[in-house]
Amino acid sequence: MKKTIYTLSGLLVAQVALAIGMNTSSRGFAGEAARTKLLDVPTAKITRLAITGADGKTVVLAKKDKGWVLPEEGGFPAAGHRVNTVLKDLAKAEESPPVATTAGAPKRFKVAQDGFERRLVLGPEKSPLATVYLGNSQGVRQVYVRRAGQKGVRTMDFGLYLVSANANDWVDSNALKVDAKKITSIGWGDVKITRTPHKAEGTAGGTTPVDTKTADAKGAGGKTSAAKPAAKPAPGWEVQIGSAAPVPAGTEVKSLTDQLGSLWIEGLAPGKPSAPEGKEKLDLSIGIAGGKTLDYRVMEEKDGSYILAASNLPRLMKLSPDSAKGLIKLAANKAFAPPAPKAAAAPAATPSTKTPVAQTPSTNTPANAPAKPQTSAPAAASGG
Repeated sequence: MKKTIYTLSGLLVAQVALAIGMNTSSRGFAGEAARTKLLDVPTAKITRLAITGADGKTVVLAKKDKGWVLPEEGGFPAAGHRVNTVLKDLAKAEESPPVATTAGAPKRFKVAQDGFERRLVLGPEKSPLATVYLGNSQGVRQVYVRRAGQKGVRTMDFGLYLVSANANDWVDSNALKVDAKKITSIGWGDVKITRTPHKAEGTAGGTTPVDTKTADAKGAGGKTSAAKPAAKPAPGWEVQIGSAAPVPAGTEVKSLTDQLGSLWIEGLAPGKPSAPEGKEKLDLSIGIAGGKTLDYRVMEEKDGSYILAASNLPRLMKLSPDSAKGLIKLAANKAFAPPAPKAAAAPAATPSTKTPVAQTPSTNTPANAPAKPQTSAPAAASGG
């Protein structure tokens, strides 16, 4: 009897172990259902991503050379690191087994072809590599998902905020930044600032200073130490205002180049760069090493915001107020103001044109002078 009980107990244990093993293989550990990869497309093959929102608006991102652009915004540079991050997240994303399989489930969870929160089309528009519908959020970073042609609704770890359908959210906010070290000149109005490669900042002339001091005392071995040239000065700047002669520039120029190297774009602005609207505040011409020139026009709109037109970018941009005001303030620095006109010198005294009066001899007779003999006038002859 005991033997039979042991045998039955052993069989029961084996059945339980088999059931657990089958459950683990089909549902994963800790009772989780097995998940499968969302996409089977290498990210290197994806050169286009179209994102459509619930309102039907679409933003298109396309790979160009080594970066990403917004082709429907004239090819404006896109934030490539963001696009690459989204593609990597999609490539490694895993979807759950179906959580709803009824006919109306896709619409209810907003992953239907005609009702969704986001539609992602990866690859060419006419022959996409994959189309994915993202629906309501189930949690902080979990959404309902369905691939085109797929039955049933699934979930995956992903955030809707990562795939905005607004072009401004994909703009490269650093598109205006230039390398301050490559700036060779800056000009606006009557001001022209030019980099002087062989002149120290704030130093007139153009020669490299040399330390001519030599040791009077002889060192070891009886040799006199030779003169050592001083370190080569850093490149400086000259500023010319109007027709005045160029003069060495001060530290204000560095502040200006640093500001140009940190301009921040908030988004795209309506209108054409060739005919921008707004009150013009500053026109800059920036020379770049290699002969390239960039023209920036900063304008203030009626609401106090700032827009900028750049010769190397296809769209008007919204410039952050801090960037715009900082640039305008630096350009208005008194160091770049025309010199005050010199006060007119007092006219020199002119010699008098009056003819000097000739001095007449005095008619007064000195007291000791001899008396003059008196002469009487002849009497008139009388008739008779």
